[in-house]
Amino acid sequence: MRDPVAATAGAGSLLLAVVVLVLEIGPPWQWPGPSDLLLPAVGCVLGVGATLMVLAGRGARRRLLLPLGATLLAAPILAGLVLLGTAEREPLVRDSPAMTSEEKRRLYDLLRDQNPKTLEAGDTRSLSLDSRDIDLLLAWGLPVVLGEGRGTARVDLMASRQARMSLTLRFATPTGRARYLNIVAGARVQIDRGRVSVADPTLRLGRLASYAAPRPAETPKTVIAALGPGMLALAGSHTDGAHPYLVTPAHTREARRILGSDKLLCPEQTVLAETDPARARRIGRARLGRYLEMTNYRRLCMLPRC
Repeated sequence: MRDPVAATAGAGSLLLAVVVLVLEIGPPWQWPGPSDLLLPAVGCVLGVGATLMVLAGRGARRRLLLPLGATLLAAPILAGLVLLGTAEREPLVRDSPAMTSEEKRRLYDLLRDQNPKTLEAGDTRSLSLDSRDIDLLLAWGLPVVLGEGRGTARVDLMASRQARMSLTLRFATPTGRARYLNIVAGARVQIDRGRVSVADPTLRLGRLASYAAPRPAETPKTVIAALGPGMLALAGSHTDGAHPYLVTPAHTREARRILGSDKLLCPEQTVLAETDPARARRIGRARLGRYLEMTNYRRLCMLPRC
């Protein structure tokens, strides 16, 4: 008798959790994914299991203590093995942007009057942050939360409201070698009248990855982010083309010559709509600061016709 009752209680609890999650997500209506249902499912199992233990009597509860204790001891060991198995030898995010006193003051002034707790009913405030501002906030906060040198993060704000956050956590193995847990979470984010909606979520936890979108009907083309002549030649001979990021028109002309006319060339060229040269240079340096520290961008004009 208890088995059907337990199954009915578990299914009913999980169904209520699904309904609550669907209502919380709101329109456009969509079913919660497996990651959304994991914690509610665990809660349902624990709740039903605890109720059955109470109903089973004192003798049954004693018999359950041994496997329960073994499970509690094995859980952290299993979690450690999973963590070690998904960890990688190289960090995905190697360095955080330099957090200077000037940057701290600028961010503080930017956020000082934006505390939502100070708003009156019906009042609104607008806050504009670019990806570098968010990276600086992460570089400021992660050492406080995780400890110095334990984690680095980067946020990429892309077209079509796509956002992706990459987080690298550093830990030492029993052999003393450093391993890295690289976490990449992405989604399409939309803010409408103060309400944030998230769609098409993706997650990569170390070597494990989730795929939430439908599989493409055709094999997608492959391009690589090539900058120098060697990598451009490699892209032309082994892939469908190249995607040079943050380049000049002169670089694009030379890249097309190297790739040939039958390959994809998908360059990203940044344009600043500013007529004041001094202001344009100031904005450009702030935007390009992290790239100007990279060796490959310092060598960007090594192509013969750049």
